Amino acid sequence: MKVKYIGKDLVAMKQGKIYDVIAVEKGWYRIMTEIGEDYLFPPDAFEVV
Repeated sequence: MKVKYIGKDLVAMKQGKIYDVIAVEKGWYRIMTEIGEDYLFPPDAFEVV
């Protein structure tokens, strides 16, 4: 699944950028960040594209 980050700009995440969801764990999205590490993020910080 592809999602667009709609949260605030962070070092690890860029607002408006499209990311691939690696997995969904307990409703949260596991995404590879800009710094090359994968983390869980709440789905309300994204828009499915």
